[in-house]
Amino acid sequence: MIDFFLVFFIGTIGMTLAVIGCFLAVVRRIRSTGEEERIQRLEKEVVALKESEQSEV
Repeated sequence: MIDFFLVFFIGTIGMTLAVIGCFLAVVRRIRSTGEEERIQRLEKEVVALKESEQSEV
Protein backbone atom coordinates (compact mmCIF):
# COMPACT_ATOMS: atom_id res chain seq x y z
CA MET A 1 0.00 0.00 0.00
CA ILE A 2 2.84 2.40 0.87
CA ASP A 3 4.56 1.53 -2.41
CA PHE A 4 1.42 2.49 -4.32
CA PHE A 5 1.27 5.90 -2.67
CA LEU A 6 4.97 6.55 -3.27
CA VAL A 7 4.69 5.66 -6.94
CA PHE A 8 1.45 7.64 -7.27
CA PHE A 9 2.86 10.81 -5.70
CA ILE A 10 6.19 10.62 -7.55
CA GLY A 11 4.32 10.03 -10.81
CA THR A 12 1.97 12.92 -10.12
CA ILE A 13 4.88 15.24 -9.40
CA GLY A 14 6.66 14.06 -12.55
CA MET A 15 3.60 14.64 -14.73
CA THR A 16 3.09 18.08 -13.20
CA LEU A 17 6.67 19.06 -13.98
CA ALA A 18 6.29 17.74 -17.55
CA VAL A 19 3.12 19.80 -18.12
CA ILE A 20 4.76 22.93 -16.70
CA GLY A 21 7.80 22.36 -18.92
CA CYS A 22 5.64 22.02 -22.04
CA PHE A 23 3.71 25.17 -21.13
CA LEU A 24 6.91 27.17 -20.64
CA ALA A 25 8.30 25.89 -23.95
CA VAL A 26 5.17 27.03 -25.79
CA VAL A 27 5.29 30.46 -24.13
CA ARG A 28 8.96 30.84 -24.99
CA ARG A 29 8.29 29.83 -28.60
CA ILE A 30 5.54 32.46 -28.90
CA ARG A 31 7.84 35.16 -27.50
CA SER A 32 10.73 34.21 -29.78
CA THR A 33 8.42 34.42 -32.82
CA GLY A 34 7.49 37.98 -31.85
CA GLU A 35 11.15 38.91 -31.42
CA GLU A 36 12.04 37.55 -34.85
CA GLU A 37 9.33 39.67 -36.47
CA ARG A 38 10.57 42.75 -34.63
CA ILE A 39 14.16 42.10 -35.72
CA GLN A 40 13.09 41.72 -39.36
CA ARG A 41 11.14 44.99 -39.15
CA LEU A 42 14.17 46.80 -37.71
CA GLU A 43 16.42 45.37 -40.42
CA LYS A 44 14.04 46.71 -43.08
CA GLU A 45 14.10 50.14 -41.43
CA VAL A 46 17.92 50.14 -41.39
CA VAL A 47 18.04 49.25 -45.09
CA ALA A 48 15.53 52.00 -45.85
CA LEU A 49 17.60 54.55 -43.90
CA LYS A 50 20.78 53.54 -45.74
CA GLU A 51 19.02 53.90 -49.09
CA SER A 52 17.64 57.31 -48.18
CA GLU A 53 21.11 58.49 -47.08
CA GLN A 54 22.62 57.29 -50.36
CA SER A 55 19.94 59.04 -52.41
CA GLU A 56 20.62 62.33 -50.57
CA VAL A 57 24.33 62.17 -51.42
